[in-house]
Amino acid sequence: MYNMIKYLLLLTTVVFVIADCVLTYRCYRQPGSPCSQHTLTCSDDHVIAVDETAGFSIAYGRNNPVHACPQDEMDICNATCCRYQGIDKDEPDYEVVPGFIPVNQSDRLSVYRNCSNQPTCTVTSPYSPHTGYHYMFYPYYCLPLNQMHNMMDITDVSLLHEYLYYSGKTQTTGTTITRCCNITSSEPIEVFSVYVDLTEESSYNVKIYSQNQTLLPSGDGGGLFYHLGGLFMSGDTNYHVVFDNLTAEEDDYIWIFLNAGGTAINITCGDCRSPSTASSTDTNSETSSTEGISNIVTSQMSTDTNNKTPSTEETSTSTGKDNHNGGND
Repeated sequence: MYNMIKYLLLLTTVVFVIADCVLTYRCYRQPGSPCSQHTLTCSDDHVIAVDETAGFSIAYGRNNPVHACPQDEMDICNATCCRYQGIDKDEPDYEVVPGFIPVNQSDRLSVYRNCSNQPTCTVTSPYSPHTGYHYMFYPYYCLPLNQMHNMMDITDVSLLHEYLYYSGKTQTTGTTITRCCNITSSEPIEVFSVYVDLTEESSYNVKIYSQNQTLLPSGDGGGLFYHLGGLFMSGDTNYHVVFDNLTAEEDDYIWIFLNAGGTAINITCGDCRSPSTASSTDTNSETSSTEGISNIVTSQMSTDTNNKTPSTEETSTSTGKDNHNGGND
């Protein structure tokens, strides 16, 4: 059971993207119960983006006792008692109870990892006995599938306001990946996270940056997790995404949104080459992986500096970050 509201999702200061905001309630039940498996879904040709902004979170919920599920409705998965019922202080059994209690980090990550960029998914309700919870709450958006582009598949494309992603689930676990994407436009580009989830090891081998800013710094150990809008930068016309000897892990995920105010954004992805190597006609050898990310980044940033006048509107923010071991218990 859910409420669906059509929102104009303000993804940037310039472009509004039509998206379905889905506020889904499911029964809070013990494992093995018919109602303990929760399915989240979007309409055809759309995918799920978990939305924990604007005060929303994946959470448990309690109703006042008068709205608690009677025993004969415990296996009715669409029962009205499995959702928020509001508060009526005139009810005879009224008492103050917390509305929403955020789940812990482990259960939160389970939803992100199972559902992000999927048209439908099934998650098992977190459960702790004797807590008195009545329902689960899952907030998410449904985004157009035709605007999703896998960084491992594209080579040279021109887009408008679209999404780029990398998923460890599409790679063979343990495979070593070296790949660079160059993102350019004639107008300043805005970049922000939809969902970023990297292990500690992977966080050392991925970088997203421009001449003047860094969205995702390489070497930020401890594991990284950013939700919708948790990372944001704008003002430059050239950005780079670099995977340097990244070992594929199933749960690694990078999902970002790009917008240049309706101006075309050109994206080229391929094996990482330094400018001198890529333009040389005397040798076909690629930049050695042993040179590491520092040489690739230094070379590209030097090229940016020579070819681009810095923008007067350079901004970079980093919010909504959670260490993998953090969260509420």
